[in-house]
Amino acid sequence: MPTVRSSVSFFSQLLLMAGVVLLSVPAAEARTPESVVLVLKLVSSTHVRPTTGVVISDDGMVLVPAGFVAAGDEIVVMQGGTDIIRNGQSSRTVKRSAADGLAVLEVEGLTRPAIILSEDRLLQDHVYHMAAFPPADKMAEGAQPLWVAVKLTKSNSTGGFSVSAETPLPNTSGPIIDSCGYLVGLNLAEGEEPVVILGDEMSVLFDSMDINLQSSTCRQPARNEIVAEEAASEEPANPVGQANTQDVTTITPDPNAHTAPARPAKVASPPSVLDIVPVWLWLIGAVILVALLVKLIFFLRLTKHELAQVTAEPATGPLNSKSDSSANALPDGFDGIVVIEGLLGDDTPFRHSCNVNTSHIDVVIGRGDVDILIEAPTVSDRHVRLKSAGESLTITDLGSGNGTFIRGIPCLAEEVMFVGSQDEVLLGDVRIHISVQTSHGDPK
Repeated sequence: MPTVRSSVSFFSQLLLMAGVVLLSVPAAEARTPESVVLVLKLVSSTHVRPTTGVVISDDGMVLVPAGFVAAGDEIVVMQGGTDIIRNGQSSRTVKRSAADGLAVLEVEGLTRPAIILSEDRLLQDHVYHMAAFPPADKMAEGAQPLWVAVKLTKSNSTGGFSVSAETPLPNTSGPIIDSCGYLVGLNLAEGEEPVVILGDEMSVLFDSMDINLQSSTCRQPARNEIVAEEAASEEPANPVGQANTQDVTTITPDPNAHTAPARPAKVASPPSVLDIVPVWLWLIGAVILVALLVKLIFFLRLTKHELAQVTAEPATGPLNSKSDSSANALPDGFDGIVVIEGLLGDDTPFRHSCNVNTSHIDVVIGRGDVDILIEAPTVSDRHVRLKSAGESLTITDLGSGNGTFIRGIPCLAEEVMFVGSQDEVLLGDVRIHISVQTSHGDPK
């Protein structure tokens, strides 16, 4: 059992790595604060869903939209880069408030600094910015991290602020920050239109969720302060005039004279990975990753099937007309087994079973996360349900794609029909017979 579970975790990590690389997630630009991180959720075996997280503590707490988090999700937070093995950090949800629209993740090993909450008052028509990562489809097209200008307008009636119509925000979650990178608001993509939380409204929301951020004022020095500071650091000029070699006459500087401060030399930014690696090498890597992804999907499905057999199916012996050898030694609380046997679409024989309490049988058969698994393309994830309360066994089609037939009679979706051990049941193109064996050796 531990070997199977560890293999599932290993394949999940590799699959996530392939998915992230295929998305071509670019590195965030230098202007995006280090406290803004890419968060990825494994939606299926082939897809990941990204969102933008905000680091709110130095010990690895990350703020994300509440709608992004659900029970059982596998979520990783990227330290940077696209290699999830080296840069991805696992997480768990520690807080979630659907009413406030926010959730908090605890991330192991995250070393990003916490964002600082701005103490400055919001300014009308002042330009702020929203930092965010684009949706997955945009990442796949090579889109860079978003850096969207945001202007605010103030309501004359309420005094509250809102985003100006001149700078509409995309329906993408991300923090709104000032020129120092301090937090002034949040843009949450929870529906068809984004929800913007600004200033005091955001502080009240943080208080209700016990989120404590360090706060500071983003004070930009005035132009004359910059000139004075640079002038003080320069060497003093030579005397302007001398009467003779012995006496030095001090000349008062002209108050109207002005010396422009020296311009700092521009530092060339290092070339990005996209500029260094040739296009043909990217194409070869993409082909290799696609092939790897296909193989990983196959192995993941195979491992999942093995896991279902280990956890759900007891060992069974040959079935005869009287009893089943596996029904003679059942766990506590079980007094029988449901047995299905038949032929797949290519006439391959199979036989599966699961332990039951015959006084209350409720077994789902299908190709997904079910009680009895049938690996066949014509069988739906949840194809049929078997039920019995100590009486005759019934079968119900759960809205399957290829239908259910009993003795050649079609079974409509949600229609309850009786089934016996001699009845041939058709699930798509899979033919089966169903029987219930008890610990007393009595078939039902």
